[in-house]
Amino acid sequence: MAREQKSLQEVTDFYAKAFFHDLALLNILPATAYPRVTDHIKDIDEMVTELLEKKHAYVRNGSIYFRVNSFQPQHGILASPTDGDWKADRSDPSVSLQRRGEDDKDDPRDFALWKATSPTDGGVSWPSKHLGTGRPGWHIECSAMCRSLLGDSIDIHGGGSDLMFPHHTNEIMQTEAITGQKFSRFWLHNGFVNINQQKMSKSANNFLTLRELVKHPLDARAFRFLILSIQYRSPLSFSDEVMGSATNSLKRIDKVLSRLRTKYPSRVKREPHEELGGRLRAPLDACINDFETAMCDDLNTPRAYAALFKWVALAEKHLDDASEEEIAAFLQVFEQMNSVLGIEYDVPVQTAAPSGPTSVENHLLKANELAKRRMQLKELKDFVGADALRQEIVALGFSIRDTKDGFELDPL
Repeated sequence: MAREQKSLQEVTDFYAKAFFHDLALLNILPATAYPRVTDHIKDIDEMVTELLEKKHAYVRNGSIYFRVNSFQPQHGILASPTDGDWKADRSDPSVSLQRRGEDDKDDPRDFALWKATSPTDGGVSWPSKHLGTGRPGWHIECSAMCRSLLGDSIDIHGGGSDLMFPHHTNEIMQTEAITGQKFSRFWLHNGFVNINQQKMSKSANNFLTLRELVKHPLDARAFRFLILSIQYRSPLSFSDEVMGSATNSLKRIDKVLSRLRTKYPSRVKREPHEELGGRLRAPLDACINDFETAMCDDLNTPRAYAALFKWVALAEKHLDDASEEEIAAFLQVFEQMNSVLGIEYDVPVQTAAPSGPTSVENHLLKANELAKRRMQLKELKDFVGADALRQEIVALGFSIRDTKDGFELDPL
């Protein structure tokens, strides 16, 4: 904050706005709540007080620490206090306990619940009747917000693989020390994004923001496609080449969808689970079954993509001979898969929340109408007018090619 000459509120608001912008770019569904630590100081105060009362915490020089050796895990833990990772300088080996202001701990494994105010805090502190003036430790913030919004025990907790220890391990200890209940039934730890075989980070000077990456709406969709191409626990090696491959894969899918929708532009209303497809029902069902089996296997998105491209190959094979019912079935199956993957969507093109972006389907419908008018102009020998309509179609993001049956539109 001192470096940026901004208040705590200004800094957090700036990064929160950027965060929500990126969520929209990547088609990430909004959560029901986005808690901020500053709104949960009372919950943190109460939780630390309870840990003190239960003798799981102690005070040293105004700071309060969790006593690791007081906790006996009853429901399993991500890392054991006897593991080699439990060392004094676990968060950063280059920083000593003294420099972190934690050289007064009873045990190097103990961790801060409440830090006494310090001149280096930049004025960020809160008064507390029970804890004294200070600020929360890193780990207690998450436990307090989680308990406040979701209760003592939750189904799923996620985070980066680097948070398994110490952060998530410490969350388990401090929460279960109070509740006596299993904190989280499942833990989902995602792999890193690597650039040049190295974890992306500012300190390594290999940091790339989404805003720098996305130059065109398709770039945002391609990045989402790329992320999902790797099983979430595995690292992702980012490069221009893999982004290019993801973009080409999306273009192939978009081309198939464009041709299907050109042949069946009315998109008649139907029940979501209505049995469509005729002779192609069995192979289409196989695509869906493979997709669902993959997603039920620890969200195995690479296998889910294999099912998706089985659908793509099937659609490409039958584009010219499929009936209207079969085309409707192809679109129905894609919509089922896309409701999970979210790879076809309207990408916001503004930094602020857009007032109403034009959808891909609206573009396609408009291009389809222009293409029909172009055919009429060609029949009237108005080639200048027909060429002008072609340019309008290109501006909407489609190329048009004449066929013996009329025309076909392909996304650019």
